[in-house]
Amino acid sequence: MVYASASGLDPDISLEAALAQVDLVALARGLSADSRSALVAAIQKYAADASSLVGPPRVNVVSLNALLESGG
Repeated sequence: MVYASASGLDPDISLEAALAQVDLVALARGLSADSRSALVAAIQKYAADASSLVGPPRVNVVSLNALLESGG
């Protein structure tokens, strides 16, 4: 994940990178098991909705954080 961006500041990460961080995010935010499952589903849905024919599925970290802050 560290080398995925030349600057390290890109707002998008791969779907795999987002899913790899779910447990850390859930722990840091004190999410229940149900909320963790909902987070995984939300990440997968976001990546599917935002996917294109070119390149792997991506997740926008800014949008994901906004979703988490809104409780959605």
